[in-house]
Amino acid sequence: MRVLTVALLSSIAITSAACGGAANKEAKGPEADPWAGYTGKYAEPSSGKPREAKAEKTKADKADAKPSEKAAAADRTEDSGGAHKASTATIKGESVSSVGLDAFADASKTASKSKVVSTKYLVGPKYEQLQIQMKGVAVQVIRPAANPAPDGPAMSSPKARSGEVSKTESGYYDADADVVVVVTATAGGKAGAQKVLGTILKH
Repeated sequence: MRVLTVALLSSIAITSAACGGAANKEAKGPEADPWAGYTGKYAEPSSGKPREAKAEKTKADKADAKPSEKAAAADRTEDSGGAHKASTATIKGESVSSVGLDAFADASKTASKSKVVSTKYLVGPKYEQLQIQMKGVAVQVIRPAANPAPDGPAMSSPKARSGEVSKTESGYYDADADVVVVVTATAGGKAGAQKVLGTILKH
């Protein structure tokens, strides 16, 4: 009987120990929670956003730089465009690039065998224009202005004027010197204009 009692007590002790161990394991469960040590570190903004902001700033800087680069390129083009050779074509022995209004008027009068009605000299922001008007004939020179007038009248470039020559006109365009001479003959038509131009201009 005593042996049975001891065995029963031992069985109870083992069962209690087993239950206690299970209880202890269950109690440790919450301590193993992976969020138990969470400090909010990962809730802070990642380094991705600052990089994006930096990238946007870089793009903005590049966009701001483009206008400056274009302006510099435009300045270079304008500077290089202002340097032209003197035309080898002449009027009264003087280059078309520099012939004066009086010499131009005298040559036009001789070539057309007509009296000069009016003379005109205009200076614009980039080009200057000399024009001699006679009865039935007009002679015009457009060339780079020696002393540009920023507030002066705008006028066609020599190249553009050369492309606008009509059926009653004859023109000579020197691309290297950027000058054009155009004769308009209201009476003799294109043939008359060519004749006057050939007499005035030597090239």
